[in-house]
Amino acid sequence: MAGEQQLGNIVYQVELEVGKLITSQREINARLDAIDKGFDKTGQGADKLSSTITKMAGAISAALSVKAITGYANAWVDVNNKLTNAVRPTEQLADVTQRIFDISQDTRGSLEATATLYGRLERATRSAGTSTSDLIKLTTTINKGLVVSGATAEEASSTMIQLSQALASGVLRGEEFNSISENGSRLAVALADSLGVTMGQLRAMAAQGQLTTEVVVNGLLKQGDAIAGEFGKTVMTMSQSFSVATNNITKFVGESTTVKSLLSVFNTSIITVSENLDIVSAIIGTVA
Repeated sequence: MAGEQQLGNIVYQVELEVGKLITSQREINARLDAIDKGFDKTGQGADKLSSTITKMAGAISAALSVKAITGYANAWVDVNNKLTNAVRPTEQLADVTQRIFDISQDTRGSLEATATLYGRLERATRSAGTSTSDLIKLTTTINKGLVVSGATAEEASSTMIQLSQALASGVLRGEEFNSISENGSRLAVALADSLGVTMGQLRAMAAQGQLTTEVVVNGLLKQGDAIAGEFGKTVMTMSQSFSVATNNITKFVGESTTVKSLLSVFNTSIITVSENLDIVSAIIGTVA
């Protein structure tokens, strides 16, 4: 059975074999039972838990195709890479990555798109001294605003990129403003409300370069609670539920020690082969 899931601008092919999945589920259930029994024995609980989790990871991995596992693992690496330069001196990358995962799940958004947005927002607002709490609220508000606007996953991802680019440049106008008005209409309305102007006046301000990064950031932060209230009244769509599920699988596979080890071996091997193509060619020729 095969399914296709969109995550940001990347499409992942998820291939599951029903037989393997059922077997894996049975193994997982057995391992969960082993956890409870393991903690009944003093001093052995921690070791049993570690061993059980490792075997559970292997069981789930066995149900996914190699192509799917590689896709999820690479997606998790990409997320971490996007956030590397957004880690502040008092933070750790792992903490920031977990933060982005939590925001994505809370707002039903794409993990990779949210990481891109957060990373760019952090760099764009760094000089203004924006606090971490405001940065979290801003990212959350934008994601929720796109859901309230009814934007599709593709439209939301595109709008996030356009908005983050505008804020990085210092002003929201032109194509970036048009993208916000069309796909993130609720965000545009939020800006207008925060400034006490009509949409027509907001468009004029954008044309005149008056929607600076500071104006946009402060405006969206002021409207955060209103947008959150509207988001709370929305119903999760099937597409959004797939995004949440994909985020979970991406994080699980990406953090798997076993998967990391296998990918490391593969990456090293493929580079070694590429550096010794003359030897490989000679071997192939001999076999032929």
